[in-house]
Amino acid sequence: RLKSITLPNSITEIGESAFAQCSALRSVTLGNKVETLGNSIFYGCTDLTEISIPVSVISIGNSAFRDCKSLESISIPDSTTELGERAFYCCDALKEIAIGNAVSSIKYDTFSECKLLSSVIIGDEVTEIGNYAFNNCQVLESISIPDKCTTIGKNAFNNCKAMTNITIGSGVSKIGNGAFINCTALTSIN
Repeated sequence: RLKSITLPNSITEIGESAFAQCSALRSVTLGNKVETLGNSIFYGCTDLTEISIPVSVISIGNSAFRDCKSLESISIPDSTTELGERAFYCCDALKEIAIGNAVSSIKYDTFSECKLLSSVIIGDEVTEIGNYAFNNCQVLESISIPDKCTTIGKNAFNNCKAMTNITIGSGVSKIGNGAFINCTALTSIN
């Protein structure tokens, strides 16, 4: 059973579902020229704990890391401009995420159901937080939305029960239905 992958620097694109359902896969080393991580590339790699996304990556596809239930942290580099829908959906062990400064949109369900997610750094260039983006992130305590963000989507932070503080940037002009519904610990919105 496949437990680790080390890809050479010659690879620039990894297609859809390339390593999906490799449930024993624990670590991945990507080459320093890869630009595209296709849709569902590591979908269902339930034992994946370690991956470093190189600065060459421009696009992370839909459901790329969906159901990677052992992944604890991820850093999206400043080179990445595209972060797909449900990219980290149901990553049960994910605790920390840093979103680089080139990502402009956190799309539908991107981090939904990441129930242990406690630390999120949103890059300065994010202009939209999509519907259900952080839905049911039950231990997330605070979030700071950058000034360039104009839209917080429907149910974006639904059921973030530990959320106590939200800082909303000066550019936000639209907050969708139920954006902060069931954030029962919320005490401060700035």
